[in-house]
Amino acid sequence: MNTGKMPHGMTALTPMLTLKDVDAAVAFYQKAFGFTHKYSMPGPDGHCAHAEMSHGGTTMMLGKPMPGKSALPQGEPSLSLYLYVEDVDKFLAHATANGATVKQPCTDMFWGDRMCALVDPFGYHWGFGTFVKEVKPEDLQKAMQAQMAGAKK
Repeated sequence: MNTGKMPHGMTALTPMLTLKDVDAAVAFYQKAFGFTHKYSMPGPDGHCAHAEMSHGGTTMMLGKPMPGKSALPQGEPSLSLYLYVEDVDKFLAHATANGATVKQPCTDMFWGDRMCALVDPFGYHWGFGTFVKEVKPEDLQKAMQAQMAGAKK
């Protein structure tokens, strides 16, 4: 598929989070999740209206709500973000010490990652994973059923 031209450092799919306080989000994502701040653009009120951050070669954009164009998270979101990190257990301890809320503790998952699920102070749901082992496609269904059966007990 032809994705067309993209700016340097961007990927074909770039998450854009809508937040009331972009400045606070930039500070949180740097401190708790280890993102690197690329740049910010202040709006007419002097507060950040748009920012870009990166982690592991992926860029994430942050912006204030635009009437009719973006919405803030409400209730259970239909979107979550998944990010690979070096050591998910250490990452979980650091993120929760800096304001993230645990939705799922670190667990070895059937697809080969060790992962946790967190909610940030802005209501966004995140999965963080560390690759542990390769699982063959033909073994995924059986591994999923085994893990789900264990979760029901």
